[in-house]
Amino acid sequence: MAPIIIISYGELTTKSKNRIDFIKQLKINIKYALSDYKQINITHFHDRMELTNLSLDVIDIFRK
Repeated sequence: MAPIIIISYGELTTKSKNRIDFIKQLKINIKYALSDYKQINITHFHDRMELTNLSLDVIDIFRK
């Protein structure tokens, strides 16, 4: 089974209706931070993001 990283933001609260904008920006920031790893797929759901297709050492991602 391939490793998956799950980023949970179920308790995320914002003052106005900009939650979706915050989530989009979070996804952009994650893509930028992990831009060296082109093969990673990021899928976002209502309360979490999943990083899949991790064909590399997962520990390297956390060191970033």
